[in-house]
Amino acid sequence: TLDFLVVEEATLSGWVYPYGTIAVHTGLLARMDNEAQLVAILAHETAHFLQRHSYKELIKEGRSKAVGKGLGFLAALAVASKTGTLDTGIMDKTGGIWSNLVTSGYSQGNEYDADEEGLRLMARAGLSRDEAVPAFAALAENEVYGAGDPRKLWSSHPKLENRLKNLDKEIKKEKKDAERAAKRKKKKKDDVPYDPGVVPEANQYYDAIAPALIANARLDIRERQFGRAREALDKYLLVRPDDPEAYFLVGETYRRASPRGPDYTQRIAAYEQALVQDSGYAPAHKELGMAYRVQGQNVEAKQAFEQFLKRAEESAEAGIIRGYLESL
Repeated sequence: TLDFLVVEEATLSGWVYPYGTIAVHTGLLARMDNEAQLVAILAHETAHFLQRHSYKELIKEGRSKAVGKGLGFLAALAVASKTGTLDTGIMDKTGGIWSNLVTSGYSQGNEYDADEEGLRLMARAGLSRDEAVPAFAALAENEVYGAGDPRKLWSSHPKLENRLKNLDKEIKKEKKDAERAAKRKKKKKDDVPYDPGVVPEANQYYDAIAPALIANARLDIRERQFGRAREALDKYLLVRPDDPEAYFLVGETYRRASPRGPDYTQRIAAYEQALVQDSGYAPAHKELGMAYRVQGQNVEAKQAFEQFLKRAEESAEAGIIRGYLESL
């Protein structure tokens, strides 16, 4: 059986352990645009599990003892299932099982077998196989994170461009085989008409993964990937339009990108929208006050700071804000 784990990590990654646990980074969830794209990645990793590629690779390379060491990883998974956070440090202590079984990748033959089996699994689920190509193409975006550390990379290599070519080739082959079958006068018993599959609605997917979208936006802000954070927040707000934190985080992407302006319009608009949703949302009052203060709009800054103190007078920042008020 398979079980699944979501890891709060901004990189676009996912991997399968020999025991049947598939882990998916929030960065991957946030970047996919519909359920079919996510299934393309999960189906590929599921194919590795079903075909026992990890075990085959270890045995082929004379590393069969490493499989036993993986038992220690089960403890890490038990913790992760409760906390939602996977401690890769624990995995490192299990004799290098992380690097041995997850990030080292598979042989080209096993990789392409998983590509093809993954497409078949998508077809059985009634989903469009064409969505596999943009799903895998998105993995190239890991470069923006400087993901040179192998434990941050997609767990399966050869080169991504080769995988994309292989996926495209297999999809086209299936379509051509179905076209030939349709034209044959004498049908064969294994002739199957081509089913293009369904491309699920994007908003249904965003609604299902909404917590991952906003969690990953916070991660991307810390990584200074402000454009990517806004993309995730835009998706989130399509399905959670009344969440003040999301608008506040949009404002934060503009503030942190250009702390001293010169344009404060976009951050102010986002903070104000947060207050439309919740007039008592203290962080938005504080940052509005800061934006007005640095522009010399003292009246507006004072009003915003007073509103902040009314709602967060015991906060760690309250003393600083009182100092700003005295100086206005």
